[in-house]
Amino acid sequence: NDQNGGKDGEINADGDKDNVDKSKDSGGGGGGDEGSNRNTASTAGGTAGTTLSAAGKLLQEERRSHRINAAIAWVQETRRRLSRSAHLLTTDVDPLPQIRRGEAIQVGGTWFRVSSAIRDGVPLDEQPTRAQAPPTVVMMRDLSKKNDAEGYVHSFAERMIPLGTKMPKEAANNLRKARAARERLQKVAGSIKGAKGG
Repeated sequence: NDQNGGKDGEINADGDKDNVDKSKDSGGGGGGDEGSNRNTASTAGGTAGTTLSAAGKLLQEERRSHRINAAIAWVQETRRRLSRSAHLLTTDVDPLPQIRRGEAIQVGGTWFRVSSAIRDGVPLDEQPTRAQAPPTVVMMRDLSKKNDAEGYVHSFAERMIPLGTKMPKEAANNLRKARAARERLQKVAGSIKGAKGG
């Protein structure tokens, strides 16, 4: 019995050893699961980072596109303003009591019609009939009141005459020369007046 007991003890001891080994094996398996979880978490983090990076790039592209569109709109608006300003003639006399829209005036040696356009970018002969100027130099009455209600393309106000077409360089040069000549004449007249007063 003692011998058997010893054998049993050895068997039990071996059994316990096997259990310990199994326990170690089991523990090792747990470590593998933990490593796998870490790898999964790392992969998920990488995917999230990639998604955020893609979203950031998309946002940058949208902002860049918005800036480009805004710049294009600004350039187009500036061109429209410059185009309109090329039709405007400033004067030191209020033209409203003397001139009507659609009438012909001579500026710098060139004849123009006072603008009666109600459609931007459309030639005079393609404007609505009520906005087309008559083939005369002067008019006996104003154009249709419907034009005023709809609104003219170019403003006609004190110190401002809208021309039906852009002023050519020759006419602009003639205006500059005439202005310079008038200024010289005013200086001469002022000096003569001052000499007489002295």
